[in-house]
Amino acid sequence: MGMAPFMPPPTRLSRARLRGFLGLYALSMMRDGPIYGFEVISRIAERTGGSWRPGAGAVYPTLRSLVQRKLASAHPAGSRTLYRITPRGRAHYEKIVGGFRGPSRWMGDGWRLVLDMIDPSRIPEFLLRRLRTDMTMIRELVEGEDPRIPPARRGHLREALVGELRETLSAMEAASSARPVSPNGRQKEEPSP
Repeated sequence: MGMAPFMPPPTRLSRARLRGFLGLYALSMMRDGPIYGFEVISRIAERTGGSWRPGAGAVYPTLRSLVQRKLASAHPAGSRTLYRITPRGRAHYEKIVGGFRGPSRWMGDGWRLVLDMIDPSRIPEFLLRRLRTDMTMIRELVEGEDPRIPPARRGHLREALVGELRETLSAMEAASSARPVSPNGRQKEEPSP
């Protein structure tokens, strides 16, 4: 039985964060050339396997906001509007995304907050689903034809990932064997002090 996706109630704060994320993603698309709003909707739906398809009511106000903030420019193209990133938008994008490079502690810590909001009985299923999703994405990036990872780096990346998995598994096995086991094969809970 699959777990329903976690969707927070639509508050002003979550709408603002959603628009911020959509705007950043739209700017990333514009770096490769001008885009139409519908392309943002389609790309997100494609990249998320259809699990998220933002509506026009989220995407177009976000694009208009980018234009108002001079991060993008809008150009009529027949009955549609074409959006281009501006130099200011490129600098803004690089400033924000620059924090994504290297180990990203805030991403991991953000998931801890999500775990705090989930019913404890659903945490194991949530973690397994997230692990499977991450492992599928990693496999697609390393073994696929994705141009973001140069072929020369794939072997090194594959070795590093396998090493990380082995290290994590070894640490989990060591922690598991350090706890006492009851006659039924389950780990005994350690008494609280």
